[in-house]
Amino acid sequence: MTYWVGNSVKMNKMLAETVGFAERHNLFTMAW
Repeated sequence: MTYWVGNSVKMNKMLAETVGFAERHNLFTMAW
């Protein structure tokens, strides 16, 4: 259970970082 929760948190962090990168890339592209 602890492993599953830890893995879920890690995956959520990776997903959040990917979404954040996509949002920054979108803003950067729109700025042009």
